[in-house]
Amino acid sequence: MGMKLFFGATLGALLLSGCYKEQPHLADRTIIDLTYPFDSTTIYWPTEKGFRFEKGFEGITPNGFFYSANTFSAPEHGGTHLDAPIHFAEGKNTADEIPIERFVGIGVVVDVSEKCAADRDYQVLIEDFVEWERQHGELPNNCIVLLRTGFGKYWPDRVQYMGTAERGPEAVAKQRFPGLHAETAKWLVSSRPIKAIGIDTPSIDYGKSVYFESHVALFTANIPAFENVANLDQLPEAGFSVIALPMKIKGGSGGPLRIIAKPDFRPQLPLPAVALNYLGVYQSGTDAWQALPIAPGRPSAADNPSAELISLHGGVFDGRLTLRQIGCLRAELNDQLLALLQDNLLELAEQTEDCHACA
Repeated sequence: MGMKLFFGATLGALLLSGCYKEQPHLADRTIIDLTYPFDSTTIYWPTEKGFRFEKGFEGITPNGFFYSANTFSAPEHGGTHLDAPIHFAEGKNTADEIPIERFVGIGVVVDVSEKCAADRDYQVLIEDFVEWERQHGELPNNCIVLLRTGFGKYWPDRVQYMGTAERGPEAVAKQRFPGLHAETAKWLVSSRPIKAIGIDTPSIDYGKSVYFESHVALFTANIPAFENVANLDQLPEAGFSVIALPMKIKGGSGGPLRIIAKPDFRPQLPLPAVALNYLGVYQSGTDAWQALPIAPGRPSAADNPSAELISLHGGVFDGRLTLRQIGCLRAELNDQLLALLQDNLLELAEQTEDCHACA
């Protein structure tokens, strides 16, 4: 019983009727690799030795088949890699303890490349996130944030990328590259639930950091970080998903990471197949649909119970939201609706079968 979202019912009816347009298959999607290859040029912290690759056997075996096998060794922290919370927070998750769900999610890019071009010691501020939200709406809950400083264009030039090509403990203090401000890290922890955060520099803290306060703030909350993320210039600021799978090192403080991004394909609602053209609610027991007015501006959960489902990446709507104004659904919205409808999908689909009665 209770109020049922018309939006969810409509999607349910479309799924069952075959009118709903399925998302493209994986083969039809553009996959963007956000990982640098590991080789002799891979950048590691100045105190580390770097990636080592030893060529093994390669050729035709005595039994007549081709075979190739090599050996590699590397520190945990270098190249495109994971920082597990234990790296800077005692007792927090090691690499193998991080829930796998944290490595897959909606992706967003916060672009500070212009500011970093003007100041290589720039630290990403809360106001940079506020500006992103002005354009796209509040950060999606449990998203994966990627910080685009623009320093990826310097890889693998250590001088341009890190600020120094020197090695050893003394070189650490000579590093200069952008990072996340500690106060911004604390704000994310307290105000914006995220799964993980990544950056296209060697560290989530800026190069001149001494106390690594951004690491500490994030990792104390068990939020992992991805560093030396590649190709962020190929991503939009929203509308994609991230899959980031690190090497599962038991007890590890990090490890090599293979991370990719894929566009979120937003299925179009076939409007001619549905006579309803306004958002409404179905009141159980009355067999009636009622218009659901939405306050002008960006809906929020405080204003409307359906706001979490209908708010689309900063969409601004007029006083009465229509399907035509929505135009399409975010990919993650589908899962929410299906979960909402799992117990009464068939019932609601039947209720919407006669579209004229619903109008």
